[in-house]
Formats: sequence, C-alpha cells, structure tokens
Amino acid sequence: MPNGCPNFHFLITESGQGKVEIDGKSMLLKKGQGILSAPFTPLIYRACDTSDWQTGFITIQGFMADKITDMIGTYDYFIIDENSTFDYFAWLSQVIALQTKKPLPQHELSKLCYAFILSFQTNSQHLSSNKSQLFELYVKPTMAQIEKHYAEKIQIHDLASDLFITPQYLAKLFKRFLGVSASKFLLEIRMTKAKELLVNQPDLSIQKVCNLVGIDDASHFIALFKKENGLTPLVFRTSKQLRK
Repeated sequence: MPNGCPNFHFLITESGQGKVEIDGKSMLLKKGQGILSAPFTPLIYRACDTSDWQTGFITIQGFMADKITDMIGTYDYFIIDENSTFDYFAWLSQVIALQTKKPLPQHELSKLCYAFILSFQTNSQHLSSNKSQLFELYVKPTMAQIEKHYAEKIQIHDLASDLFITPQYLAKLFKRFLGVSASKFLLEIRMTKAKELLVNQPDLSIQKVCNLVGIDDASHFIALFKKENGLTPLVFRTSKQLRK
C-alpha cells in the first residue's frame, strides 16, 4: 500500500515473521507483534525470504475509527508487542465473528474498541494514561453499577454523586468513551434484558417484564421499546416465537 490504506489498518503476526516499511523505517514483525497504521500512511509489508508469514488483519472505519482518532491523536502508526494481558488474535476473531453475524450495538462496539486501545497503554510510549484513568475512575464503575442494578430505580445523578462528579461530566465521559450517554447506556441495557425476558419467558406479562428491568409504567415501557426496536414488546415476542 504505497499510498496507504484509506482506513485504519491493523496487522498482526500469527506465525513466522515479516518485514514492514513505514515512515522511512524498516522493521520486523515477529509472532505476536503487530502494527496499527493511520489512514493514508504509506505502508509496505512482505514475508521474509525464509519465513512462512501468517497474519491477521482488519481495516477500521466509521464509529470505531473515530474513537481511535480521539484517543491516540495524530500519530501515523503504533508498533504493538506481544502482550500477556491482551490477546489480539482473540479480539480480532471476536470482532470479525460478531460483525459478520450482525452489526453490534454501539455500546458493545465501544467496549471492544476501548479494550483494544487500552492495550496500547503498556505497549506504546506515545499514549498518555490520562484518558484511560478517566475511563477506569468514572466510566467503568458506572457501567458496572448499571449492569448490576438496572432492574432497580437507579438514577444517573446518584451514580455521578457517588463518584463526586456532576451528571453532566459523567455524560460527557460516557459520550467520549462509549459514544452514548450514561442514560442511553442504561436504557440499552434495560431493552436488551427486556428482549431476553420476552423471548425466554413467554408467560411473563408485559407489565412484569417492564418491572423486572426497572421501569414501573407499562405504557412508558412500550413506548420506549418501540422507539428503540421498531416493534412493540408484544409484536417482538410474537415475531420471535414464529421464527422458532
């Protein structure tokens, strides 16, 4: 790619070794080592003469590319060393498998994206730990509280107060790292759980389902569900049953 890939390009060595030329430099990529190059960064790579070079790669665009740009800035590339705390091949396989089946919800894609970027913290001197500290201090514990207590009457301002920050700042951090507000994240968790209950427990009434995901009013729940999914809970349940 003498003119570079138009998207972020991530390449990692599975076995053997290859030679990469980028930014006027030539380097070897051995097993477990990889490179993330920014869009339109000239990049040439090839197997070494004596090596059967097996690689995995992915090009990244859209929402995920925007998040990478936000977090790593304007660097042309990052060299990634083998990391015992993060399995790049497993991550790559998971992303490909999930995206092949159907597009992921934005918050799920955000978590995968952030896990990938966070791994650079121990592998690159270019990255400041400031942003990851904000995620670890405020976003991650809030996500955990939401996922644990979504069925209760939790309020975002209470979660922010527990962390001694304002709801507005918490919303800004969620938007920055996950692409959605904390309130939206809570709603997506509740809607996901509601769909599971509707399909897996067909005898549950709509009122009971909405109560089990932390919403009191059935009419409000139905309106939210239809807005998020394009179907009422009853139609959604019926359509899933007909497909079985």
